[in-house]
Amino acid sequence: MSAGAASASGTVIHKQFKNRYFEYTGEWKGGQRHGKGKLIFASGGYIEGIFQNGEISGPGYREWANGDSYSGIFEMGERNGAGIMVYHDGAQFEGIFVLNKRAGSNCRLTMADGSEYRGDFSEDRMHGDGVMTYADGSRYDGQWERGEPHGVGVLRRSDGIESKGVWNRGEQATTSVPS
Repeated sequence: MSAGAASASGTVIHKQFKNRYFEYTGEWKGGQRHGKGKLIFASGGYIEGIFQNGEISGPGYREWANGDSYSGIFEMGERNGAGIMVYHDGAQFEGIFVLNKRAGSNCRLTMADGSEYRGDFSEDRMHGDGVMTYADGSRYDGQWERGEPHGVGVLRRSDGIESKGVWNRGEQATTSVPS
């Protein structure tokens, strides 16, 4: 199904197109999605925003069938730039995405249990310097690698006990901090 109006230059201004995988309503140019549009997936969910040469690029919004959603910058169909990802379990990430993966500095991840991480991400994981405040009030401030405390850090437990040292893959390896 398609309907649209062509401009004097032959560019389709608005068109609806449907097949068994998706339905697109929006602007077209040169036979491709180009301009404002909304793509509804047959499997559930949708994406809307600015399309360029057939792919969403620039500011947009995507909702998945499972209830996850993303509002932010896309580049050639990928989350790529500043954005907010809200997960169906209540968790939320605010920061930078690079090729659909969480990355960058000064990111914030709030988990479903209320724990919150503020810091660096790389390859979709907490990686670099960051602070995790756990739901029970405990707080780890230090280095992270591949999603776990790793390197120099300080853990302040909710009962007031503080542990300084070096962490190795989530476990405290030493109680002294190298100079």
